[in-house]
This record gives sequence, C-alpha cells and structure tokens, in this order.
Amino acid sequence: MKPKTKKILKIVLNVIVYALFVLILLLTILIISSKGKGYTPLFGRAFVAVESDSMDGTEKDSFQKGALLKIDILSGEEKSELKVGDIISFYETVNGRRIINSHRIKEVWRKGESVVFITKGDKEGAPVDSRSRNTDDVIGKVVKSTNGLGNLFLFMRTGTGFAVCIVLPCLLLLSYCIYDFVHAVLEQKKAQKESSKERLKEELLKELREEGRIPSETPNETKE
Repeated sequence: MKPKTKKILKIVLNVIVYALFVLILLLTILIISSKGKGYTPLFGRAFVAVESDSMDGTEKDSFQKGALLKIDILSGEEKSELKVGDIISFYETVNGRRIINSHRIKEVWRKGESVVFITKGDKEGAPVDSRSRNTDDVIGKVVKSTNGLGNLFLFMRTGTGFAVCIVLPCLLLLSYCIYDFVHAVLEQKKAQKESSKERLKEELLKELREEGRIPSETPNETKE
C-alpha cells in the first residue's frame, strides 16, 4: 500500500473512532440523565420508550409497545393550551412506582387558571384513565413516534444493555487508542534508530577517508 493511501486511511479511521467516542459519550450522558426524570432530555425535547400497548389503536398517530416517542417539553402556559385529541406524556404512580405514561386527551376541564385533562389509551376496549391529570403531572406533547426503536432504549437502560452498548465499545475504543499510541511510539523509535545508524555510517566513512583507508569522494566529471 502506498504511504499516501495508508495515511489517508489512518485519518479516516481516526475520524470514525473519535465520532463513535463522541456518540457513546452522548448516549452515556443521556442514559444517566434519564434515570432521575424517567425520560431522555435533548434540546427541549424528551425521548421516552413505550412499555405498554395501551396506545396500539387505529388512529394515524397511535403507536405500539416498544415505540420511541419524541415529546415537546411544555411550559405551564403551553400545557394549558393543550386540547382534545392531543397525546400527552405524564407522570403517574402504579403499584408504588412512578412511571411515565402517554395517552390521548379525551376531555379538558378548565376552572379559572386550573386545567385538568381526562385521558384514555387508543387500544380497543381501553377504559378512560381512572385519574385526571393536571398540568403539574404533564411533561409534554407527543409529536412523533417510531415503532420498535424504543426497545433499544429499554435494552440500553438494563445492566446487560449498558455493558453491551456502552462499556464494551468504550473498551474497544480504548484498546484501539492504546494500540495506535504504542504503534506511533515504535514508529518514531524506528525512525530515530534509522537516522542514528545513517549518521554513524556517515561519521565512520568520513573518519576512514581522513585516515586514507578509503579514497575520498570526487565529483563526477562531465564531458563538454
């Protein structure tokens, strides 16, 4: 392989490695930050994996279990503007565990500055939620869903998933960085050794010429 081609390939590989490192670092930060809130925040949006099939209905914006939801995180004023038909994500407590659920608004009750939402899942036969939601419970409005992608997020939040998706790639990247560093050091030492040998050779030839053991170099004569 030509030195120039080899150099280009090395640069491309390094760019890929550093890009993967940044991606893994970002995923790690998102996973860690999601544990306190229950969702993964990013630039004013939340990303939530669906853990039940309560919204698996026939509406165009219904979604299945294992989907990944993109949610616009709303301010208090924006929450009060939500309307019937919007899908909202909210906190609720089930069996003593605080979780995030996402259902469609069926009714909106307003009394002064107080707003209460009645919600229900899209699945056929699903009952209206037994508890109404006020604006303090609401995280935001679901704006997009991608079926299946949420399973990856759920897997990554497990111990095994974190090890496979985060720890193992980090170890591989670290191994590559160590290899690249050692290789660079050895190449530098090799170059220094070659340079030192060449210098010693020149010094030895010079000394032999001065002692008359070998003829001195004479410039090539050219015929006119």
